[in-house]
Amino acid sequence: MFEKDISTAMLQLNRSFSSNLLLLDLEKTYFLQFSNKNTKTTDLYTNPENSQVTNVHSIQCSGLVIENNVLWHCHFDQMISKPNKASCVTRSLELLLSPETLKMVYFSIAHSVIL
Repeated sequence: MFEKDISTAMLQLNRSFSSNLLLLDLEKTYFLQFSNKNTKTTDLYTNPENSQVTNVHSIQCSGLVIENNVLWHCHFDQMISKPNKASCVTRSLELLLSPETLKMVYFSIAHSVIL
């Protein structure tokens, strides 16, 4: 039932795009099914070309990592690595730049990530 509803929605979306002279690029289209441990995942096929939409476990959208199990592990891992990279860059430039320039580097890299 679920597979049929999703396939129907994809067909309608594809028809809508075609009627407006747009193309749905299935190579760049991803399918994220929210689930818990007990839910089985579904493969999504579109009927005209019988091509498969890629089923992913997490996706990044506007800097936010969304996982299919609605946990935040991937997002936290990504967010933790950013300040670490920024502090490494700041430390490596510490001997080369003046304190004022180093502050500008900090505010442009690290401060924007933290806030």
